Amino acid sequence: MPLIACYGKAMNYRLPISTRVRISLALLPAVLLLSAACALSGCSDGGPAYPSLASRPAERLTDTAEPASPSPDTAAQVNTAPAAPSAELAARLDHLVEQARSGYRAFAAKRAAAERLVSAAGAAPAGSDGWAGATQALSGIESARTQTAQPLSDLDRMEIDDRMAHPAQFAPDGSAAQRPDALAIAQARDTVSALVAEEDALLEKLGARLKH
Repeated sequence: MPLIACYGKAMNYRLPISTRVRISLALLPAVLLLSAACALSGCSDGGPAYPSLASRPAERLTDTAEPASPSPDTAAQVNTAPAAPSAELAARLDHLVEQARSGYRAFAAKRAAAERLVSAAGAAPAGSDGWAGATQALSGIESARTQTAQPLSDLDRMEIDDRMAHPAQFAPDGSAAQRPDALAIAQARDTVSALVAEEDALLEKLGARLKH
């Protein structure tokens, strides 16, 4: 006999009210559980057929799909990125750096004499022989400094041209990111800039001493 029917009959027996209450409370959880199971399984007579909650085939395919692989063209572009600057650019950069170093060597050759003459001039008045000799020596090393600085101007122009040609390939802070051409230009410029900065520091010091 079904549990629900038993539950109904038990209520019809001539039992004390307290006994019937205890029986009702004892059977109620089972009745509710059975009713819920029937509702979920669709066992009620004439009830609507609820759709299954299981994954559909299309959903299963979507859940297990793997990310698409990059196209052959994209992979080729990544793998063919040059690892070094072009031979033409490398040769031009080497020439400019060597030109700057040649000017620096000429500057260094005149440096000792200029320092000596400026020291000897001391506080000599303008127009005196000592002052004239020191001024001439200072002009000589300034001329050599021009030979060092000219390649720096060329490198500055090359760097600007490269940035304009490839604006998207530089880091947000303006650095050369990882482009071989840009990195090579920046490295050559840094080398020459250090030579010019050293010469400028000496010229400033000697000029200040000569004015006194």
